[in-house]
Amino acid sequence: MFQSSLPLSGGGAQFVNLRKKPSARASLSQSSLVADPYFSLKIGESSIRSIMKESIERIREQLQNIQAPASCYDTAWVAMVPNPNSHRDPCFPRSVNWISENQNENGSWGISNLNPSFVKDNISSTLACILALKKWNFVSSEEQIKKGLHFVESNFSSIFDEKLISPIGFNLIVPQMVKLAIDMDLNLPFGESAINDIFTLQNLELKRKSERNSEGRNEYIAYISEALGRNLKDWNVIMKYQRANGSLFNSPSATAALLLQNYDSKALDYLYSLVKQFGPSVPTIYPIEIYAQLLMIDTLQKLGIARYFSDDIKRILDKIYRFWVEKNEEIISDMSTCGMAFRILRMNGYSISSDILSQFGEADKFCYSKDGYLRNMKPIVELYKASQIKIFPNEEILENLASWSKEILKTEISSNSNQIISQELLESWVKETKLDQLKFARQKLTYCYLSAASTIYFPELVNTRIIWAKNAVLTTIVDDFFDIGGSVQELENLIHLFEKWDGKNDKEFYSKQVEIVFSAIYGAINEISTLVNEFQDRDITDHLISIWLNLFKSMMIESKWQKESTIPTTEEYIQNGIVSFALGPIILPAIYFIDPKNSEEITNHEEYHDLFRLVSLCGRLLNDIQGFEREDKEGKLNILSLYVKNNLISEKEAKKEIEKSIENSRRELLQLVLKEESVVPKSCKELFWKMCKILHLFYMNNDGFSSPKEMVSAVNSVIHEPLNILGWA
Repeated sequence: MFQSSLPLSGGGAQFVNLRKKPSARASLSQSSLVADPYFSLKIGESSIRSIMKESIERIREQLQNIQAPASCYDTAWVAMVPNPNSHRDPCFPRSVNWISENQNENGSWGISNLNPSFVKDNISSTLACILALKKWNFVSSEEQIKKGLHFVESNFSSIFDEKLISPIGFNLIVPQMVKLAIDMDLNLPFGESAINDIFTLQNLELKRKSERNSEGRNEYIAYISEALGRNLKDWNVIMKYQRANGSLFNSPSATAALLLQNYDSKALDYLYSLVKQFGPSVPTIYPIEIYAQLLMIDTLQKLGIARYFSDDIKRILDKIYRFWVEKNEEIISDMSTCGMAFRILRMNGYSISSDILSQFGEADKFCYSKDGYLRNMKPIVELYKASQIKIFPNEEILENLASWSKEILKTEISSNSNQIISQELLESWVKETKLDQLKFARQKLTYCYLSAASTIYFPELVNTRIIWAKNAVLTTIVDDFFDIGGSVQELENLIHLFEKWDGKNDKEFYSKQVEIVFSAIYGAINEISTLVNEFQDRDITDHLISIWLNLFKSMMIESKWQKESTIPTTEEYIQNGIVSFALGPIILPAIYFIDPKNSEEITNHEEYHDLFRLVSLCGRLLNDIQGFEREDKEGKLNILSLYVKNNLISEKEAKKEIEKSIENSRRELLQLVLKEESVVPKSCKELFWKMCKILHLFYMNNDGFSSPKEMVSAVNSVIHEPLNILGWA
């Protein structure tokens, strides 16, 4: 969940929300109160005192007057609420006018000059504002709607870019807003195919059911009620999350979405109170004062400058103490606020009982919440910190809280630590198997583990990740061996060894290179077979051998094409390329560890082979498009050059045709993954889909797998950089 910052400038503390419904936070610059020695010499001690005094007063004003800035997104949803006495008129016409008056020059709504990483936030805000203007059919708004749609169209590809930061619920809310736009007869500047792609995002999210966390999912769906529309027939499921102030989760947009489908006087009163306090524009979350002030006090104390604000802090904590005693909903309904309030009040001398924290006494309270569903660790961090403030003997509530919160945090942290440990194990394996001695081979261990860690991320599947990465390393080496590293005799020797497989490693090798390659694959096959035998009580050795043999033979065909200057048909190239792209030894063995029900019937089923065919086809075509220039210079066969030669069309036309094939294959793959009645288990099907997404990541801009630098950022994010669950950045 993105955390906003609290600037020191301005008349009051402002929480700049760049994502939908973030938890606000405060950050203070210590330099604003600590004088630099060199600076002191230049401007004098009296000037330093004056600057410090100004800074103190500015922070004091921020501490006392928490200001929540206007949210175009939330204001738009409020503006859509009809007058309960006349549904043809807006209930909040001034909010509609505010939207009309606050469009950016580029046609968007939201924060102007926003970091490109947050463009999805402006897309959400712009779509919401377009809907609000269209709903009330203001003639003067037609040009603004056109400009807004042009902005969305210009940034359409960003909707699907998973590298960009997404507002919570983006993949559900945006498709719902597109549906609303279609219902309003808005002339959307996207083709039918593009709109279907948006709905695919929604369908994929809705299919992600979790039997272990159905309640958490329900709360999450209620939290993003804007995504529901008419999809929910029983709004009572949502109403149980309504707070005493009438809101859903203190969210203006979610509360307004409720009112669009289900009139509720308390919800309407909440919106009236917002408009009364803030005017025509509303913030993204309200109330937020207690949480924001606690966070700011915590920051001031950590920076060691709280002494400058002791009287202000005392007044605020006295107020929060009264709220604690009264069990104020703003405190007790939120894990983070409740945990932080308990810790700060106790640490500042307030004698309070831990009884209120008993509501969080078991892990289920978190696991079956929206935060648990979203894997948001910040509430757990606050509860764990609170559990450490024990001042009375036998505080069982805090002991229980410490026990389960610690275990969850350890699991999250160890998940990231396992990535580093696993990579070290793989590096050791490469040396032990002497793969590092093969001079012809690309060393892509880190990239191979990136694909494993990004696809199979549950901590308990650490062995599966390692197996995936090992086989990815081996397929890369085999690819290079058949491509440039091995002679015809060596390649034939390797194939012969696998055809005559007898479970022994005492073979006659044509060369040292063949011995190293065979021995490494031999060890990997035996390791996987042993583990699967323990897991499923079955021997899959023959299946693994056949996977590798199919790969070798397909690569031998390509090698002969190359050496004999044979030009295959496009169909011949694609059929062979599906296998030679080398996903077989990577994905197919991993499937055995994902679901224990993965029987021989499943691995022989047409659906299983279709999943593999489609993801491999996507990978082969993506690889060929992005690697065309390099391979063309090297005189290698490539689908792009074959399309041009066999179809007598231009390179540009050929590329367009191939991209269309990729899009169709990806869509067909997703349909198989989402198919309800299926032979292949859902968890196994999702592995093929995740791999497809990783392939798009590798080949997004160029041949990222072959590039030494292209994937460095992704590698660092997934493997090297620790999880930031304890900080506020």
